[in-house]
Amino acid sequence: MSEDKSSKDNPPTGWAAFAIGIGGVLIAIVLRVSGLIPDWSVVVLIAVFALVAVAVHAFPRLEELNLRQLSIRLREVKAAEERIYAKEQSVQELMLTLADLSVMDSLNVGRLGPSGELLDLMRKWRERRLEKILDLVSATPEQKANLQRFVPIYRAIDDAYALDLPAPDRQQAADPHVKKLIDQFQSEVF
Repeated sequence: MSEDKSSKDNPPTGWAAFAIGIGGVLIAIVLRVSGLIPDWSVVVLIAVFALVAVAVHAFPRLEELNLRQLSIRLREVKAAEERIYAKEQSVQELMLTLADLSVMDSLNVGRLGPSGELLDLMRKWRERRLEKILDLVSATPEQKANLQRFVPIYRAIDDAYALDLPAPDRQQAADPHVKKLIDQFQSEVF
């Protein structure tokens, strides 16, 4: 906070400090009048309440609290908060990279294994898991689209291989999509 703030800029702490100060003076006077504390205690009690009032008033602008050798540097706390935010972004970037690997892995898993209804069921399950991962990392729509950039290519390859044609014809139908896949990989590797 800026150092030129006045009590008008933060009325709740100003009023609280004023109330503490006046309340402390009144408590000290009542205790002295009733004979519960000696004369010198009145001065000490008023000084303590005055110090508390000043602390309450100054707390919003406090930058360092030093209690003997135990010091809490509020500027350092703010810097730590900024580092934590930067690490949060790094963690999100890491999670997006892992999600990217997961998408690629899920597109390749099962290609040599199950077929038919089981394959479709596994694909739906993986797609839901991928959506959950993308939601957990708070991926933007652009990031989601980027992470799923291979999905349409693989679907087209799968559709070509699922055609009711002889093997060479299925391969020929898949070749343009395989070429797209190779081009996509090359554009990201080189």
